[in-house]
Amino acid sequence: MAKLRLSSHKLRIEVGRYGRNRLERSLRYCELCNSGDIEDEFNFTLICPRLEKTRQQYIKPYYYSVYKFIELMGQH
Repeated sequence: MAKLRLSSHKLRIEVGRYGRNRLERSLRYCELCNSGDIEDEFNFTLICPRLEKTRQQYIKPYYYSVYKFIELMGQH
């Protein structure tokens, strides 16, 4: 969670910003699920079907909405 909160991760939303292989934000798709969603913290944490088991293990269903996700990411 700390890496996600600090944007110190390898998700395409961050990696696609820099270097030679820059991508427009709208083209930074999730490569795990091929859903067409942008691979950002929200998709990685709550949406991507490939991470469902991990999500169930570590995150309470209470946080499965946009507003609760913001609360989750803001916790200390």
